[in-house]
Amino acid sequence: MAASSSLSLACSSPLQTLLPKSLALHENAPHELAPRNGSGLPSTWLAVTPLGEEGGQTKTRAWRFLAEKQKFLKGSSCICEASVAVVCGRQRLRQERNRLDALGSEVEFDTLKYASLLRWCGNAKSLADGKWVHARIIGSGRDGEAFLGNLLVQMYGKCGSVEDARAVFDRISERNLFSWNLMISVYAQNRHGKQALRLFGQMQAEGFSPDKFTVTSLLSACAKLGALADGKLIHALAVANGLESNLIVGNALVHMYGGCGSLRDARGVFQKLHPRNVISWTSMIAAYAQNGCCKEALQLYRQMSVNGVKPNEITVLAILATCGILACLALGKLFHAMVVGSALQTHAVETALINMYGKCGSLIDARNIFDKMHQRNVPSWNAMIATYAQNGHGDEALALFEQMELEGLLPNKITFLHILDSCAGLASIAKGRAIHARIVASAFKVDNVVENSLINMYGKCGSLKDACHVFDKIPKPNVVSWTAMIA
Repeated sequence: MAASSSLSLACSSPLQTLLPKSLALHENAPHELAPRNGSGLPSTWLAVTPLGEEGGQTKTRAWRFLAEKQKFLKGSSCICEASVAVVCGRQRLRQERNRLDALGSEVEFDTLKYASLLRWCGNAKSLADGKWVHARIIGSGRDGEAFLGNLLVQMYGKCGSVEDARAVFDRISERNLFSWNLMISVYAQNRHGKQALRLFGQMQAEGFSPDKFTVTSLLSACAKLGALADGKLIHALAVANGLESNLIVGNALVHMYGGCGSLRDARGVFQKLHPRNVISWTSMIAAYAQNGCCKEALQLYRQMSVNGVKPNEITVLAILATCGILACLALGKLFHAMVVGSALQTHAVETALINMYGKCGSLIDARNIFDKMHQRNVPSWNAMIATYAQNGHGDEALALFEQMELEGLLPNKITFLHILDSCAGLASIAKGRAIHARIVASAFKVDNVVENSLINMYGKCGSLKDACHVFDKIPKPNVVSWTAMIA
């Protein structure tokens, strides 16, 4: 089904409520704050008993694995069940696929079995397994059915395979509103906003009226495109269809107007929302923060607190971004203290804290968080590298980049941009050329932003020849390219 909002809620339940429904604790299991066992984990984390035979051991192992992997966050922090679900899903898929392969291709499954497999594939984001299930469905001659077709579209969308999703959608003989909503949502979620809007026009031409899910997906597409005019048309459509009063649609409207830079419209919709939930407040706070109205964002957060609404992960991310923009270290530390040991101390929040401390010039605080992270992904490394680069510590940024590669992580566009800035700040032509060679060797898709950064780096390193060489290879230089070359 189409997402009701592009803002997701953080995992905020106690540990007990996070356990998968098919798992339970022993009655005599010790309290989570009781002495730890030999593994260093709370005893309750290992006192998990599977309910039912199928998949129980897999889920128990996954829970233990993630607990050990994350080294149990201090205090009352928890492991999000979504992470467990992904690990469990992939293990269950492998087991189920092996079992079904052993039965042979001549064995046919019923619709419910196919539906269950497709949902597993989508939740586990396992494209290869999803295509295997799809092939079985084609072999059964049921690929044109609306029910399985819809689930295939949804599965391919969750796996990020937009072309496959569209191919399936086009083969559905009798599409229903659910079919259209799913395909529009796939486009919107995978940043194909123009295609989402185009498909909506086709949907209307075939006589389908939008519902709240259609509207929220389209508003998400407009927000990502920054398409204010289209967003206003969708708003008018929501009003005409009696959907404006729906809270989900209202939140999506606030998010869309904020993403398109129209704070007046965002505030107008927000003020009409009654009742408001945490997503409503967070959408408006994020709108202010994204558009540089940091004081207004903080004022609204205070108002939200007075109204007794507890923040979620997205609220905290917006506030930390605001603190970074304002370089308000004291306030940033206050929010840091608030999330420590809580369910809000997620990986994304820790990365945002590094960014905030970096923008406030507090490198020691940023590095402390980075060093204590139990799992670092590319955005985490990028945040710490950026902190060094932005504060004139180019050598440390380059050293961290080397460490990142040694740990097996592949740098992305953001990584290279920060590293090139570091080389420019150091005026080191040798290091700059080495990074340039690394970009070429990685078969990284270079765009204008990276090319402009290379020109800037070579210019600051005093190598006009190298800068000209990069500039001459740009297919379509933009204003920034010319400016960097002239400078």
